[in-house]
Amino acid sequence: MPRRRWLTEIEAALADAYAAAVRLPPAGSLRDGAGFRMSSEEWSRLYEALRSVLGESDQYRVLVDPLDGSPVSASVADDFASIYRALREGADALHSGVAPEELLFEWRLGFEADWGRHALGALSALRGIVGSEG
Repeated sequence: MPRRRWLTEIEAALADAYAAAVRLPPAGSLRDGAGFRMSSEEWSRLYEALRSVLGESDQYRVLVDPLDGSPVSASVADDFASIYRALREGADALHSGVAPEELLFEWRLGFEADWGRHALGALSALRGIVGSEG
């Protein structure tokens, strides 16, 4: 698959995941996620593979706090790998028989505490990358 098409599909999927997470209701109790954690080695392999595909487009600047802060360096590969880890851990738990309502609180918390910001940064960077490859 051509790189530009792959990036466009990733951008659309990420926008869909972000929109779905915004709509998650606060619910359930936090379940112990032990056994559903992506290993550091697996995360590193994914991160390196993504960095390889992105090349020089991987690094971008982002405001961590747009209301009060300076830009910092960020990595699209790190964003993707972190988002994938959060979503996959929930999917793994769900496939193991955990009731969906037990995961809603954890997914919502993860989105609000971590991967929501990764998604916004990655979407902004992707828009720039795809636009420049037009």
